Amino acid sequence: MKFEISDIREDFDQLSSSVLMHVNDRTRIYEASLEGFASYIAATPQVNLDNVRRYAQLIRKQFPYIYMMELSQRVTPAERTGLVRRMRTAGYADFEIHTFGYESDRKRHPVAEGVTTYPVVFIEPELPEAMDVLGLDLATTSATLDETVKRSMRAGRQMASRPFDMMEGGRSYLMFQPVVSQHQIEQATDVLSEPYYALMVVETKTLLPHWVQQREGLKASVWYRGVLPEQDQLLTSAQYENHDEFWLSWLFPTFEKSLQVNSGSQPFLLKIHYEVCWRDVDMMEIGIFSIMVIVTFLLASWFSIILYRKRVEQLTAHETLFNMANFDALTGLPNKNLLMDRVEQAIRHARRSNLRVALLYMDLDRFKAVNDNHGHKVGDLLLKRVVERIAVIVRSHDTLARLHGDEFVVLMSEVKHRRDVERLAGKIKALFNTSFTVYEESMMLDVSIGIALYPDDGMSGPVLLNLSDKRMYEDKRTGQELPAGGVDEVEEPI
Repeated sequence: MKFEISDIREDFDQLSSSVLMHVNDRTRIYEASLEGFASYIAATPQVNLDNVRRYAQLIRKQFPYIYMMELSQRVTPAERTGLVRRMRTAGYADFEIHTFGYESDRKRHPVAEGVTTYPVVFIEPELPEAMDVLGLDLATTSATLDETVKRSMRAGRQMASRPFDMMEGGRSYLMFQPVVSQHQIEQATDVLSEPYYALMVVETKTLLPHWVQQREGLKASVWYRGVLPEQDQLLTSAQYENHDEFWLSWLFPTFEKSLQVNSGSQPFLLKIHYEVCWRDVDMMEIGIFSIMVIVTFLLASWFSIILYRKRVEQLTAHETLFNMANFDALTGLPNKNLLMDRVEQAIRHARRSNLRVALLYMDLDRFKAVNDNHGHKVGDLLLKRVVERIAVIVRSHDTLARLHGDEFVVLMSEVKHRRDVERLAGKIKALFNTSFTVYEESMMLDVSIGIALYPDDGMSGPVLLNLSDKRMYEDKRTGQELPAGGVDEVEEPI
């Protein structure tokens, strides 16, 4: 590798692309394997766990880095005793439906009678240290797992959980997919009532290639992206352990890059960090350069410092301008400029996929009184509380944006049914049934919502935004429980 920084940067770009390609390949394999596992179960009229095990073994034989395949079953209170009896008869003598204290004491606890549960009834492989997973109720065990279960059930598709520490040790995340047959799809069966759910346990360390730890100067990490940047969680990281060339890192810049992982169900971000090492430089050139540095150091040091500071200032200014142009300074949400760009992208995708796009235009009622009575400082903090509450129920691939003042917009992409949009609007309104606490004072707000859909109501972003704005004011005048806008209660998908 040549001495010039441009060549080092080119090599860094190639390294970054190689790591990203590996992560993308792994996430696609996990998605396809879970999809095939769920489809196999859905195609079987009567679930036979022996056949399911053989299929799971075939998957893991082809992709041995898949840690575990699991099957969860929806069990009503009336079915609970029968399931426990069958599982014990099948050889699992101590089977019971239980929870596990992932975030507390890390012990088993029985689940109370009289509730519908989602216990794990199948695991492959049956590792001795993982047998306590059998009977684990996904709905009550952990907020992390419960969030994934509910989001996947609502969406009817694959979802990946946030990372967690497994019972048997090691960091992992869970992929969850409802098992829905073609007949159930045609009958539009409620996913929440499906009897089985396919799961895959993925060890986070398998996301990164093993050679990262062998490449001097290189560090890579994969993050689970939250709705807000501060909600990101580290999945895994790897780096060369014996990098000790401080003076080279002082002479040469450190290279960093953040790359979005291409996965619909696994919202991951790859971060690459690279420091220059001896293998990157030509020894003859570094010798000549060192002599030149020694001779000219006293004369050029002050000039180099000035140039360095200007470079940092330029990069900082560029980043600041980008953020100012695309993000709201108070909440950190996308602003109108970035929102409209994403709307047009969503419309292009919807046009190709024969789907819908929806805009939910929201205006906070009684917010002006808060500003008038308590001041803008309290009002700003209240807006942040509102954003935190709404962000929890917005899908990870949708966009929550702030236009200005107390007006917000949710962009829903890949919409199949109008009722999905209505359902989200109802959930947002329900959030405002509970007061907000700012400086130990409770405050009540209402929200008015207007809905516009592509292609039903318009073919472009500005048209949809203006129409949803008008319908928001109709909702404000009528005070309906769900947003106004002429959205039918019952409809068929496109």
